[in-house]
Amino acid sequence: KMESMVEDLQADYANNCISGLFLVYPGYYIHVLEAPEDIIYRHFKLLYSNESEDWKIGKAIFLPTYHHVHQRFFTRWYHAYTVPPTLLQPLKSYELSDIQQHMSICFNKIYTLCHHISNTDRDHFVPMQEVIRSLGDKLTRLYPESTLLEYLLNAKSPVLLTVEKYLDMYASVPLINLYS
Repeated sequence: KMESMVEDLQADYANNCISGLFLVYPGYYIHVLEAPEDIIYRHFKLLYSNESEDWKIGKAIFLPTYHHVHQRFFTRWYHAYTVPPTLLQPLKSYELSDIQQHMSICFNKIYTLCHHISNTDRDHFVPMQEVIRSLGDKLTRLYPESTLLEYLLNAKSPVLLTVEKYLDMYASVPLINLYS
């Protein structure tokens, strides 16, 4: 379903490349979407408007990142299914500095994983689908742990926006009284 949604978006925005990686864990997912912000907004809108009983998104947070528009990780959109590692000790503190540190760890793992995948594709001329299929156990240290994702999903912080809040914020235009 996610693949067809991305393909439909790509058909609507033929002049903009939509690329990324949809990493599916049992019970969680990570979606690295490389696209202009209006396409990302439309993607979120489609995700939440097409929810049905057999396909629910559940709680999702939006982790915006800075990116280099001329140098993407991927040339197309790909997906992979895997089982992530778990941390042995639970993450307990929800102080802002701890949340920020865990977000940074999550970003670093995702960036390192994407960088490794894209470099393997470029350096060894292995087709991307084959690279993603062969991720397996040798790269588990690069996957964000399920414990880390659970922690970020449960953190109550103004820094972490749910996708619903992002959609509300993006769609609303504040009324500014310029002539008072």
